[in-house]
Amino acid sequence: MHAREDDAYFELLNSDMLPAPTQARLRSAAANVFVANRAWLEELDLHPGELHRELMRSFHECGSDDETYERLVLDLVAHASFPLETLPDSRERLVRHVLFESYRWGRP
Repeated sequence: MHAREDDAYFELLNSDMLPAPTQARLRSAAANVFVANRAWLEELDLHPGELHRELMRSFHECGSDDETYERLVLDLVAHASFPLETLPDSRERLVRHVLFESYRWGRP
């Protein structure tokens, strides 16, 4: 199990070793929230459910398209925050690791 704790921040990369009730509690605490301005949605002539479906389609499309995935990796390597001593090759490995562990994009 890998975890990092810093004040209120906690990232659990693999919860398989934890008891099922603890896994369920962590999953429910990690639920995502979708916030959109109603006036903005009206301008786009979209219902929140439609926007959510479109965003999810776009999300899955990005993960399944190798070219888009590679552009995302390069963009994150160039613009994400890393410790100053992190070398470029390490940055790319970190980005690929996080994308795989968080979204199952790419390869382990």
